[in-house]
Amino acid sequence: MTLLTYSFFRQCWPVWATLVVVSLWSTQSTAQERMFQMTEQQFNSWVFESNGFDSGSGQTGRQKVEFSLEARCRQLDATADLDESQLQKLQLAGKYDIQRFFNDVDTARRQTPMGNIPQVELNRIYQSIQPLSRRYQRGLNGPGSLFEKTVRTTLRDDQLAIYEAQELERNRRRHEALVRSGIAMIELSMPLTEKQREEVVSVIMESSAPNLVSGGGYYQLLIPIRQMSRVREEKLRTIFNDVEMKVLKELFRKTEPYDQILEQQGVFLVDE
Repeated sequence: MTLLTYSFFRQCWPVWATLVVVSLWSTQSTAQERMFQMTEQQFNSWVFESNGFDSGSGQTGRQKVEFSLEARCRQLDATADLDESQLQKLQLAGKYDIQRFFNDVDTARRQTPMGNIPQVELNRIYQSIQPLSRRYQRGLNGPGSLFEKTVRTTLRDDQLAIYEAQELERNRRRHEALVRSGIAMIELSMPLTEKQREEVVSVIMESSAPNLVSGGGYYQLLIPIRQMSRVREEKLRTIFNDVEMKVLKELFRKTEPYDQILEQQGVFLVDE
């Protein structure tokens, strides 16, 4: 196992811990169907894509989105001078989005069989949970949400302009953070100079959209690498020498099978 594979496997442990074992066992001929343990903690790790939840309830995931909503409202209040009525409407709309999502999570959890289950059922559960996971990753108060609609109908034109500028900057920062995390993955195979690192950040950000960060799930760290594989080779050769390009192409080849998974997660890469 290469260092890249090990690092990525460790990042994706909550899903891969189950799916890799399932894949290995499914290749063995056996007269008896294998059974796997399904728990609330496993359910939550698939929905929220983490394994650090309080007593298997997903409470940490809820606290995260509630904190994010409050921070956005307070930031907008500080910069756009909302009145009390406007602030309350935004907070109520955001909380409604959050409550609606967690109602759906609770329903899915009640419908999920726990305990020992066969491989086929485990795979079905995982697939059925993915829409919830994608909603959580995209953000509960984003496009299409009641919060977003309330913003459009509640704020004055000058306040709305401030909000849109803040959202653009927020998405840009998230986008850059994802790109830099992906570059760290590249450096496991090939160290970069500071100049190369900044040039790669610029190239990937120019060739991709900030909304890439709203999908990908466990595989987000591969998004910058896969987007980089779509950059014209002549542009990459202005950054890397022949030896480095060979390493980079091999990395592109090894990660190419994940394109389909990323697309299923709502990430559509763009050819330059």
